[in-house]
Amino acid sequence: MRRGTNEKHPLPPPGQVFGRWTVLGVDPPTPAHCRKVRCRCSCGTVRSILWLNLVYGGSTQCRKCRAVLERERYEWPIKDPRLRLAWRRRWNSMLARCYRKGERAYRFYGARGVRVCEEWRRSVHTFLRDIQKVAGWDRILDEPLEVDRIDPCGSYTLDNIRLVSHTENNGNRRDCIFVRYKGSRMCAEAFRKAAKLKMCKCSAEKLVASGIMADQIIAMDPTFARGPRVRRGECRPSP
Repeated sequence: MRRGTNEKHPLPPPGQVFGRWTVLGVDPPTPAHCRKVRCRCSCGTVRSILWLNLVYGGSTQCRKCRAVLERERYEWPIKDPRLRLAWRRRWNSMLARCYRKGERAYRFYGARGVRVCEEWRRSVHTFLRDIQKVAGWDRILDEPLEVDRIDPCGSYTLDNIRLVSHTENNGNRRDCIFVRYKGSRMCAEAFRKAAKLKMCKCSAEKLVASGIMADQIIAMDPTFARGPRVRRGECRPSP
């Protein structure tokens, strides 16, 4: 057996593949008896690699391919710095309320079993890449959009999130009370705004919870209408 090799790791035949390297042949032995193998990378680069580095995975590609891979791995998917910062803040908030027990909203999310998918939790780059598939992701700087889970009891995944306004987000809570108005199903607060009712939010929610129809609530609105606000020390105007 030639010096510098052993039965456990014999020299490879030409054509054997290690990662992106393809063996072309064996170089002559060096004075240090470190056997090198002539290899060609998938990009066409030809180099001599230490044989044991190929065996144990120390070298799988050339420097040029490794630089391209590192650049693709660490390059931000969202180029706009302001938009990227806004989404990174949402990512941090999402992880905080799901995994940080000291967070104020943890009892509504993490304590109930709401989690973030493993790919998003491990890498913000993956989150920024996938969030671009959600409609309206590039309008969060111009419009007050919030990340809402379609299923309130589900976790944060690409199939279970959407971007909605604050009112729509509040209308998708577990304890929200819904009513049908003009062919649409909406929460009590959205119904109160759509029907332009003068009653307060609590009164609208109580009437909806009692099972009263939308038309009847609108007819009862003058009864629950609030009068003008009176500051402390002032007298309420007579009717």
